[in-house]
Amino acid sequence: MRRSILTLAFLLAASPTAFGLQGFPTYVTLPPGVILYDPGSLTVEDLAEYEFTLAEGKTVTQQGKHYRSYLKFGPDEENRPADRTWKEWQPALAASGWVVKGHDGGTGFTLMRKVGPLESWLSVRLGDFQSPLIELIEKQGAAAALVLQAPKPQPEKIGPKDDFPYFGKPAGAVLDSTTNVSEPLDVTVGGVDREMVVVGLGHVVKYYTPPASLSRFEFESTYRDALAKAGWTVKPLTPDTKLGEGQPVVAHYAANGRNLWLVAGRGADNSNTGLIVKVADLGAED
Repeated sequence: MRRSILTLAFLLAASPTAFGLQGFPTYVTLPPGVILYDPGSLTVEDLAEYEFTLAEGKTVTQQGKHYRSYLKFGPDEENRPADRTWKEWQPALAASGWVVKGHDGGTGFTLMRKVGPLESWLSVRLGDFQSPLIELIEKQGAAAALVLQAPKPQPEKIGPKDDFPYFGKPAGAVLDSTTNVSEPLDVTVGGVDREMVVVGLGHVVKYYTPPASLSRFEFESTYRDALAKAGWTVKPLTPDTKLGEGQPVVAHYAANGRNLWLVAGRGADNSNTGLIVKVADLGAED
């Protein structure tokens, strides 16, 4: 115990004063002068997934609250070699409890910090004479699962200002507009369907503004699970595709006399545009 205290005291004395990085939890401490590349480079998402490198060919995937940003060294020093940067950053991070867990063999490092129940993982990618990139996953307890209502036996009356009652919308999302499309709905999943699959004579499209904190990973994983539990058959992902890579959720409901197809997709991460939900009600057409 005494040795650990002395080691920490040495690190604090040997490194310049460390500061919490703007926009990140206060325990992400870096030397003075390190700042965000610009405010728009900061991503903060409530739930995401990231793969951390431990060694060449070996990784670990963590889920939790996600922070991501490019950094710079301030106006007086824009570029510097990666090895010099790491010699200054590593003691500053160690002083806040970060422990190096991996190295990609180049200029990328993985660190882990665990204090009490809170476990966090940090990826630092330096690159010689380039803007460093850091990604943080702050692991959290499992959130309450989303519960969706199954479609009713009779087709619902859904106006242009109404959400689909069996899909709802993510918390914080705002319905912008509704469009009736007089064309079949494409429900093809590449690599799963051998041929193009279209259904219905027409379909309804609802456009939403989602909160920037809603990641693709959270949207896709949450709604795939909730739809399946509500009785929908959710089509599998394209082979070699992972959750969070932007593949729309495609689902079919065939119970209680209903025949519904649904396609829903989230636009780019950290964006307030690009949440679209499409529904073709084949039973109502009949």
